[in-house]
Amino acid sequence: MVCLCNGKRSSRHSANRQRGANQLKRKILVIEKDQEKLDEISGILADAGHVVFWAQDDQEAIEIAEKTRPDVIVLFIQSPELHGFDIFQRLKNRGTTRDIGILLVIEKFVEDFVARAINLGASDYVIWPGSKDELLMRVNVVARAAEEKLKEQQALSRYREIFDGETHGFFLTTPEGKFLDCNETLVRMLGYDSKEELLEIDIEKHLYWDASDRKRFRAAMEKAGRVDGMCVHFKRKDGEKISILVSGEVVHDEKGRIIGYQGENIQVREDRRACATGEGYVRSFLKQIIPALPFGGQLMSFMKITELIGERYEKVKRLGIGSFGEVWKVRDIESSQKDFFLVAKIPLEKKLNPQFKKEAKILEKLLGHPNAVRLEDVVYHRDLFVLIQEYVEGDTLEKKTVLGVEPRDAESIIRQLVDIVAYAHSFQIAHRDLKPENIVVQSRGNVKLLDFGSAKDLSQKTYSSTIIGSRPYMAPEQIMGKSTIASDVWAIGVIMYLLYTSYLPFYHEVQEDLVDMILKYDPIPPSEFNPDIDTNIEEIILKCLKKDLGERYRDAIELKEDLLRINPDYGKKKAMNNLNTTDHSEQQRRRSL
Repeated sequence: MVCLCNGKRSSRHSANRQRGANQLKRKILVIEKDQEKLDEISGILADAGHVVFWAQDDQEAIEIAEKTRPDVIVLFIQSPELHGFDIFQRLKNRGTTRDIGILLVIEKFVEDFVARAINLGASDYVIWPGSKDELLMRVNVVARAAEEKLKEQQALSRYREIFDGETHGFFLTTPEGKFLDCNETLVRMLGYDSKEELLEIDIEKHLYWDASDRKRFRAAMEKAGRVDGMCVHFKRKDGEKISILVSGEVVHDEKGRIIGYQGENIQVREDRRACATGEGYVRSFLKQIIPALPFGGQLMSFMKITELIGERYEKVKRLGIGSFGEVWKVRDIESSQKDFFLVAKIPLEKKLNPQFKKEAKILEKLLGHPNAVRLEDVVYHRDLFVLIQEYVEGDTLEKKTVLGVEPRDAESIIRQLVDIVAYAHSFQIAHRDLKPENIVVQSRGNVKLLDFGSAKDLSQKTYSSTIIGSRPYMAPEQIMGKSTIASDVWAIGVIMYLLYTSYLPFYHEVQEDLVDMILKYDPIPPSEFNPDIDTNIEEIILKCLKKDLGERYRDAIELKEDLLRINPDYGKKKAMNNLNTTDHSEQQRRRSL
């Protein structure tokens, strides 16, 4: 091993050091003004197998420490003209160097001086001149201590990442039943003002709805040795009863006595078939991370708490949140199919309930159509009206257009889209937000139209005065706040244009300019981008994009008739094959609405 001094090879210590070969190689920065002492210490460290850097002033020391990230800094803190204490304080005050272990070399022991340095963050000290073996021993101890501190910091960081980043509630308790920690999700779930307030409560008296819930949970754990997704009732701060799922297993001591409970259901994987993998992960987490935590020795339980929606639907993963509500992937705990997922749409506040009820009524009218997202159930959750819908797997049309869509696939998608919109129009329902993000193409080609949250029943009037939609797909009248059934036809025309040309008919990054283009200009004919497009299809697209409502298709029913008149088999073969293989929908429905 060689000694590196300021990053350069030192000929003085370039000989092969066999006696340091079996020792862990570390990077050491030595800071000393005196060249003779510097060479002496560097030689000892290099002989022991370490890589050594040195510096002779404060600026050089900071630069090398930040560049090389040494395992240990050896600082001659009492060296004349070095201003060692100033260097020490600068190293400890910088974020890039404060966690590096510092071994102080003391030439004259002064108790107050050393105590002050230790209190300010020095790792250890050694008297010099002194024993070479003691110097090496203390260097290794400082390095090991710094490594252990880093591991603890990484453990805490990982713990907080898992603990606070989870959308499920988590808490840690002591054997005496006192809270050690909890995440913000649990604080919100239980309605407390702060984590500190929740951590002060008596678990036995204030967490469980009543004593029977606590006893039932303990009895199940002690009898079976573990529980997985047991339904228990907790009490919110306001006294409201909530239903949650708890999972865990009994922890025994070396004599087989029950000493506590260990939660074992962190969902690192969504697929329930991967349960064993998840359990192994949690055991590893508890063994490796929890002992490194400041309160690791007090830990009795690590519990995952999942609140049930309507006392039936387990939250699995949050899919999104918007200005009106949040969308969750959920599992029906009453279903025998563990991997059968649903979607819960939850309003953000009670005053939005009427809007969600309107969406439910619209979805009820569309039940049975293979291209409409299916409404499975409606429940109340904390006075919020929640829609439970089918979980649709597949790629959005937005993603597919980025990758490129084959002409045959495009025709199948268009035919199915037109069919579901025409079906909705037969009930005078306008979707009002048709766009690729709201269209999912499943693995076998079946199309699902999602998000009827903006949909409107126009059976009582011909237009809506609300401005709703996504700009590149909005018709001129929709931009002006007067959307009609025919506004959906315009959006279909934009989607058809995109699928046939890979371009939007109107687009500008500046919203005002985009609006101006939609209101004033005609689209470039699709054939200019795709010379192979059928002229009849081009005419249909351009008719969909007529600004004058009198020149546009009145609704998707009329559009569908024209499309099939031109080509009765348009998109039919693939679409029909898919429709024949899709839906087990009625078989999968578990309760009628």
